Amino acid sequence: MPDQRYFTQQELHEFNGTRTKKIYIALLGEVFDVSADSDEYGPGGPYEVLAGCEASRAVATMRLTPDEASNLELGDLTEAQRASLDKWVNKFRVDKKYPSVGRLLVPQDLTLAELARYDGGQDPRGTVLVGINGTIYDVTLKGLMHYGPGGTYAQFAGKDASRALACMSFDEECLSNPSLDDLTPEQQQALADWATRFQQKYVRVGKLL
Repeated sequence: MPDQRYFTQQELHEFNGTRTKKIYIALLGEVFDVSADSDEYGPGGPYEVLAGCEASRAVATMRLTPDEASNLELGDLTEAQRASLDKWVNKFRVDKKYPSVGRLLVPQDLTLAELARYDGGQDPRGTVLVGINGTIYDVTLKGLMHYGPGGTYAQFAGKDASRALACMSFDEECLSNPSLDDLTPEQQQALADWATRFQQKYVRVGKLL
């Protein structure tokens, strides 16, 4: 498997077969290299509009337009459209010609209520975000086994985990009340250490509002 990385929508659009020879398409947040079928997805191909895009909505609705191919909204898809999308995703994941090269990154600032959606289960793309020290990180690519459903730190997914990590506590009270005002010096240092680890390993999404 090639080295995986994150792509913003703008970065992904560079891989549309015109700016580079590579053609990447993202489905449900996972970015695939479909260059092997450039006759299908490259310039002049029947699916060229999908190249360099997070194309989940377009393949679900089969409205192959630039607007649809750049629209990230999936919440209003019908059951039939979602089933069609799942077939496309399965096809891409099974086909060895389409290696997975990374994930889509959507930079955004979020409130605690908005962050809660990204616990790996509610978001259609399975994105897992964790807040720490006022910063939100996407841990999907490198930390899913730890923070995703069933992981050791799954309780921290979609949450401000600052207090819980500072206290090394899985107590729900630490997650529901993430105040840092009463941390001891030792806990403050533990939080700073965790924040450094996140900065070094995971990609910043935005600020916690």
